[in-house]
Amino acid sequence: MKFIRLFDVFRHDMRSQFSKPILALTFIAVAIMPILYSGFLIKGNWDPYGQLEDLPVAVVNLDRGAEYDGEIVNIGESFVEELRRDSEFNWQFVDQEAAARGMAANEYYAMITVPEDFSERAVSVRTDNPQQAELIYEANGYSNFIAAQISQNATRELRSELSANITEAYTRIIVENFTKVSEGLQEASDGAGKLQDGAAEIADGIDTVHTNLITAASGARDLLDGAEQLQTGAGSLADAVLALSSGASSLAEGVGQLADAADSLEVGAGKLVQGASDLASGVDSAAAGASSLAANMQQLSSGADGLMQGIASAASVTGQLADGSAQLASQLEQLLKSDASLQSNASLQALLKASQTLADNAAQLNKAQQQLKASSEQLAGGQAQALEGASQLSSGLGALQQSLTAFKQGQGDLYSGIQQMNSKLPELVDGANQLAQGSQQLNDGAQTLQTNLAKLIEGTRDMHDGLTELTSGAASLSDGAGELTDGAAELGGKLADAAKQTASLHGDDQIIHLLAQPVAIEEIDERQVSNYGSGIAPYFLSLAFFAGALIYSNTFPIRHSYDPNARGLKLFISKFLSYTLMGVLMALIVSTIAIYVLKLAVQSAPMFYLYTAIVSLTFMFLVQMLTTWLERPGQFIALVLLILQLVSSAGTFPYELLPDWAQALHPWMPMSYSVVGYRDVISVGSYEDMWTQAGKLLGILAVSILLIGVFYWHRNNRKPEEGHGQAPASAPQQ
Repeated sequence: MKFIRLFDVFRHDMRSQFSKPILALTFIAVAIMPILYSGFLIKGNWDPYGQLEDLPVAVVNLDRGAEYDGEIVNIGESFVEELRRDSEFNWQFVDQEAAARGMAANEYYAMITVPEDFSERAVSVRTDNPQQAELIYEANGYSNFIAAQISQNATRELRSELSANITEAYTRIIVENFTKVSEGLQEASDGAGKLQDGAAEIADGIDTVHTNLITAASGARDLLDGAEQLQTGAGSLADAVLALSSGASSLAEGVGQLADAADSLEVGAGKLVQGASDLASGVDSAAAGASSLAANMQQLSSGADGLMQGIASAASVTGQLADGSAQLASQLEQLLKSDASLQSNASLQALLKASQTLADNAAQLNKAQQQLKASSEQLAGGQAQALEGASQLSSGLGALQQSLTAFKQGQGDLYSGIQQMNSKLPELVDGANQLAQGSQQLNDGAQTLQTNLAKLIEGTRDMHDGLTELTSGAASLSDGAGELTDGAAELGGKLADAAKQTASLHGDDQIIHLLAQPVAIEEIDERQVSNYGSGIAPYFLSLAFFAGALIYSNTFPIRHSYDPNARGLKLFISKFLSYTLMGVLMALIVSTIAIYVLKLAVQSAPMFYLYTAIVSLTFMFLVQMLTTWLERPGQFIALVLLILQLVSSAGTFPYELLPDWAQALHPWMPMSYSVVGYRDVISVGSYEDMWTQAGKLLGILAVSILLIGVFYWHRNNRKPEEGHGQAPASAPQQ
C-alpha cells in the first residue's frame, strides 16, 4: 500500500489536469507542438527542387551568327530552341531591356545572356586565333539567394551540355576530314617511295665522291710531306748561303785591308831584315860577354866557398868561447854563494860581474857568427846558381847565334814573298768583291725560296685539311643518305598503314558521340537521400523536441503540484512521470505522423519510434532540470542553448564548414548527437552508430533525472516555507 501511495500526487495532478477542459486542451496542444513545428518545416522543405519549373529565369539571345564552311550558323538560336524544349525552369525569352527591368524588379531569379559573338567564337577553332565561346550568367541574389544558387547550378549543367554539343559538332567535322587525310597520307606514302629511290641514287653518288676524296686527301698528304722536306732543305741552304755571304763579305773586307797594309808590310819587312842583321851583331857581342862573365863567376864561386869555410871555423871558436865564459861565470857565482865572506869582497863581485858580461858578449858573438855562417852558405849557393845561369846564358847565346843565321835567311825570303804578293793583290781584291756580291744575291734568292715554300706548305696543309673534312663530311653524308633511304622506306610503310587506319574510321553517330564525350559519370544512389525533406528531417525533429520541452516548461508548473501537500519523493515521482508521459506522447505523435502522414522513409520504424522517444525524453528532462533549479533563468539558459544548437549541431552544413566557435561547441551540444542518430535511423541504417548516439543522450537523460531528484530531496530536507504547496500564479486556471 505504501508503494501505491507514492503515486498519489501523480494521480491527483492528472485528475486536476484533465478535469478542467482548458488544462486538458493545453496538455494536448503542448503534446502536438513538436509535430506542428517539425511537420510544417519538413513538409515545407520536402522537395523544393521538384518545382523548379515555376522558377522564372530570363534568357536574352544577342547572337548575330557567323559564317562556317560557306554557311551561316547561329548557335545562340540553337541554344534558345534547346531551352524552349527544356522544362526544368520557367524560361522567359525576352530582350535585354525587359530582362534588366525584370531583374531590377526581382521578377527573375537569374538572367542568361548569349553574347553577340557567341557563334563567331564557337567557329573560331579553325582560325589562327581561336576563342572560347562564353555565356553570361547573372544571379539575382537580392530576390532569393537559394534560388540564385539553384539556377546557377542549372546554368552550369546547360553550359556543359551546350559545350558537349559543340564538341560533338567539331568532332564530326574532324572525323569527316579524316577521309581527306587518308587520301593525303596515301599520296604521301607514294611520294615517300619516290623519295626512297632518289635517296638510293644519291647514296651511290656520294660513295663515289667519298672514294675520290680519300684519294685526293692521300695525294695532298704526300704533297704536304714533300713540301715540308723541301722547306727543311731550303732552310739549310739559306743558312749555308747566309754563312757564305757573310764569309765572302768578311773576305772582301780582309783583302781590302790587306791591300791597304801591303806597302806598310813591305817596308816593315825591309826594316825587319835590317833589324835581324843588327840583332845578329848584338848577339855576337853578348855571347863574348857571356863567356867572360862565366869565367869571372867561376872565380867568384871559388872565393865564396873559402869565405864560407873561414866563417864556419870562426863560428866554432866563438861557440867554445861562449861555453867557457858561461861555465867560468857559473863557477864563480857558486863560489861566492858558498862563502859569505867572499860575497862581501868587492873585487870578487866585480870579477863575477865581468865574467857574466863576458859570457853574455861571448854568447852574442857566437850568435852573430852563426848568422854570418848561414849568410855565407846562402851566398855560396847563390854564386853557384849564378855560375850555372851564366853558363846557360853563354850556351843559349851560342844557340841564338845559330838561329839568327836561319832567321836572317827567312827574313829575306819573306821580304821577297811580300813583294810578289803586293804585285797580285789588286786581282785578289776584285775577285773577293765579286764573290761577296754573288753570295749576297744567292742569299736573297734563298730567302725568297724559303718564303714561297712556307706559303706553299700552308696552302697544301689547308688543302689537305679541307679534303680531310670534306672526306669526313662525305662519309657522314653517305651515312645520312643511307638513313634517309631507310627512313623514306619506313615513312612510306607508316604512311601506308596510317592511310589504311584513317580510311577505316567512319563518322557514325556512336563514334562521334564517344569522341566528343569520352568520359561518362556513373551515379551510385546507394548513399543518396531520396529528397531534401528526408535530409533535413533530423535537424527539424531535434529542434521540434527541444522547442516542445521549452513550451512545456512555460505552460505547466515545474517545481509545484496541484496537490498542496505534495513534497519529497511523491512530488519527484509525480514530476518524473509527468515529464515521461509528455515526452513519450510527443514522440509517438511525431513518429506516427512523420512516417504515415508525411511519408518519411525510415530504415526501421521500431528503431525510429524508440530513438525518437529517447530524444524527446532527453530534451524534456534536460530543459525541466534547468527550469527546476533556476526557474525563469533556467528557461532563458535553455533558450540560449537552443539558439546555439541551431548552428553548432551541424544539422544544415557539415561540421567542417562551421565557424571555429561552433566547432568548439559541437561536442557539448545534445542536438549534435540527436542529429547524427536520426540520420542513422532515417537514411543510413547504421544502428550501431545510432546506439552510440543514443547512449550519449541517455547519459544526459540520467544526469538530468538525478539532478531533479537531488533538488527535491534537498528541498524536502529544508524547513517548510510559508505558502508551500500552493499552485503558482502561472499555473493554468479554469
